[in-house]
Amino acid sequence: MSSYHYFGNEGESIPEDVEELVVHPLVPQISERACECFQWLTRVNFSGSVLSTIGKAAFNGCVCLLEIEIPRSVTTVGTEAFMTCQSLTTVRFHQDGGLLTTIGSWAFADCSSLAEVSIPSSVETIG
Repeated sequence: MSSYHYFGNEGESIPEDVEELVVHPLVPQISERACECFQWLTRVNFSGSVLSTIGKAAFNGCVCLLEIEIPRSVTTVGTEAFMTCQSLTTVRFHQDGGLLTTIGSWAFADCSSLAEVSIPSSVETIG
């Protein structure tokens, strides 16, 4: 499966073979472990999103995920959210940091291809 549209419904089951996750603009959060260990996921599209939370381990172990752009509306990136995303090379935050205040422990741990992350000044808590 190449693309899946995520609506954030309770109990929603995302196919593990998805390559691109398209998050519906009105989804408020990515559930805990929503895409954990999805080995084929390379892209997450948050276009027009009002997303506020990326849940704990939401994308943990997505070894083919290449880059991520955190929407301006996000306030919290959960613990282990992108942990062990070994192909992740780029993490982009909104230039002014947007509403982001919290980055959980180990959010980007073991992302061996990630050379640098610029933490926005809006962040008050890490870990």
